Amino acid sequence: MLRWLSDRPTGQLLTRLAGEDRPISHQLLDELPARAEVHHLRHILVHAGVLTERTEYLDRIGPWLNQQLSQCPPSHAQIVQPFARWFLLHRARRNARVRGYTPQAGYKLRSHILAILEFLAWLDARGVDLTTAGQTDIDAWLATGPNSRRYRVRGFLTWARQRGIAGELAIPGRVAQSGPLRPLPDDEVWTQLRRCLHDTAIPLDVRVAGALTLLFGTTLTRLVRLHIHAVTIGERQVHLRLGRAPLLLPPVDQLVTDLARAPVDSSGFSGCFGHGRLLFPGRAPGHPIRAPALQNRLIRHGITPTPGRHAAILALASDLPAPRRRRPARRLIQDRDPLGRPHRRGLERLHRRPRRADRAIASPTTHPASNAACNTRTTVTTTTVARHSHRAASHKDPPAASTRHHTV
Repeated sequence: MLRWLSDRPTGQLLTRLAGEDRPISHQLLDELPARAEVHHLRHILVHAGVLTERTEYLDRIGPWLNQQLSQCPPSHAQIVQPFARWFLLHRARRNARVRGYTPQAGYKLRSHILAILEFLAWLDARGVDLTTAGQTDIDAWLATGPNSRRYRVRGFLTWARQRGIAGELAIPGRVAQSGPLRPLPDDEVWTQLRRCLHDTAIPLDVRVAGALTLLFGTTLTRLVRLHIHAVTIGERQVHLRLGRAPLLLPPVDQLVTDLARAPVDSSGFSGCFGHGRLLFPGRAPGHPIRAPALQNRLIRHGITPTPGRHAAILALASDLPAPRRRRPARRLIQDRDPLGRPHRRGLERLHRRPRRADRAIASPTTHPASNAACNTRTTVTTTTVARHSHRAASHKDPPAASTRHHTV
């Protein structure tokens, strides 16, 4: 520990902050430049209970944004600040309450802000601003380079156009440049899976991550967030909860059991704080390993996660049963009646209207048009009954009197 305090940048920073009169807090760390040793020290202090836990990858964007806006022209900061705080950060906090906030999401948000600042500086170099820029300027901005970050100003231009800051500027949606899926061949899948099961030279966490990716097609982003409580160790079976229902593990159950009982901690603080709850802990205490870092470790040991995941998804999809075909009875009824069910209901109401008119005869209405309609129905009904009575008198077996009324 003494060597860490004197030799490591994080330890030197902790020694310097401890010698100051101010207490160590999140606000004090936010005032420092956003460097790796500052973030690492914050993770250590939160894990030790010195600082309260927060949404780290989202809350660190605010101080970073202040530093970026302080280095740009005031006219740019006046436009970018409300968009970043009231739109981007507001949406990020709303999503974080539902599904958390990952380091990849924080990187994407910062890249959006950097692209907007770069776009405004590019407009100044052309001698125009956001209010006077035209569609030709936008097309020139997109044609200056194939960088995908140039398309990330699309949401900012939409926001500025809705508030009258920019003209009718439009950026088309970016077309993904990824080609067709290239799954891993079956023989290569089995080769890599055997290495994950039997090659003891590969670290245990890399073997488990590779086996779960090749078998279930799990993304590394979901894999690194697994806790040891997701593993249920029984007497004869081991289950892993990747979603809602637990999965019965195939022959990798012993590897997962060993990893759950003793996770591979590379932070160097497991002796001080003990093993955490994460199945794949990272270098920062209390935080999982980042998905790109785990991907690089898999590739370094000869395991290809992306093609292997595609092969696993195709294999699982081929085992699904065929969908059942529905009976076309409803479609035949619709073909018989092209006007549909509302038309049939309307016809039934028309046939029921004369019966409702008989009830209106007994209680005359006050409206003149309604009284005239009732008198007309009464006259027609009386004439119809008399006609049927005359026909019945000329026959030997008089039929029953008709009760059907005709409405004029």
